Amino acid sequence: MKKVLIDARLLSNKPTGISRYTKEIVHALTSHFGYDNVLVLVDTKYKYIGNYNILYTKLKPYNPIHYLLFSLFIYRQKLSVYYSTFYSGVYFKDTKTKHVLTVHDLMYLRITDYFSTLKIWNIFSKILFNFIVKLSLRSSDLIISVSNSTKNDVLEYFNAESIVIGEGVNYLDEKPQSTINIFEKLNITKEKYFLYVGNFRRQKNVNFLIKAFILSNANYQLVLVGDCKLVKKENASIIFAGILEDHEIQELYQNCLAFVMPSFYEGFGLPILEAFCSGARVLSSNQGALVEFENLGINYFSPFNINELISLIQNIDKIAKPTEIEIDLARKAYSWKYQTDKIINSIESLICRQ
Repeated sequence: MKKVLIDARLLSNKPTGISRYTKEIVHALTSHFGYDNVLVLVDTKYKYIGNYNILYTKLKPYNPIHYLLFSLFIYRQKLSVYYSTFYSGVYFKDTKTKHVLTVHDLMYLRITDYFSTLKIWNIFSKILFNFIVKLSLRSSDLIISVSNSTKNDVLEYFNAESIVIGEGVNYLDEKPQSTINIFEKLNITKEKYFLYVGNFRRQKNVNFLIKAFILSNANYQLVLVGDCKLVKKENASIIFAGILEDHEIQELYQNCLAFVMPSFYEGFGLPILEAFCSGARVLSSNQGALVEFENLGINYFSPFNINELISLIQNIDKIAKPTEIEIDLARKAYSWKYQTDKIINSIESLICRQ
């Protein structure tokens, strides 16, 4: 009987891309291999996993001592498949266990001062991450990159081959009843706001978006969704919405003037898909994997040229929304089932070679 362990230690209550990805992997692999054959490994602090076989651990994926101890822990499990949904796996392994690992991005190598503006700390952190990532890739029988951009980075930095299987998009056809309308909650008007959804790390370039919006003098609002650590601008037209429910975010996608992704780099760019599949215009940076969505008719700008984004904001009414046919094609091409079926087929082929 196959025994599959999914390393889901990065599951979070916050709507992160890796957390969403992990939830889909857990659901798909449990449905395919069966409840009794799949273990889901989560951090002891995470409690909202659902009806799965749960294994808890205090071992952290990016602590070097924990990393070595975790390798021993996995070795003792006697698994058929160990699947890490991120780029920290194991240092050594049981040769009878097939190891699968997903790389979402190598942003820490692509972005200057990713960890800190302190040079010495940034250098130390890169060395630490390189140690863990390199050994984890070396111990993997199958490496999955979520985009061609990430595949190229994995090859360039670690000389490791990977296959490309993208991420998917969830579309909620039924919205739960809420006593508070999201537009009343945020005091915004439909079709009168630009939207950003994501975190506020430096590489997301959100301050660039805020500056472009202010300089555009547009008679609209800017809604920023996510766990914000920025100093909030004293501007009544800029709304810091915080963390919202999925159905609330979808309503914002459906009714915005445009969704804007200003990042310096993305390994995939899931919010672009979510926005497009909800019928929104999309304005996107032309960096990293974001350019791989050009077949969707995305409107690109350079994250280093603020005038390009200002022009798009000022001329938003001249940009057409995606058609129903375009939306339907995107939902099919980027459905989670389509993506997870490819992952399952790859894992089954790996098992057959044992």
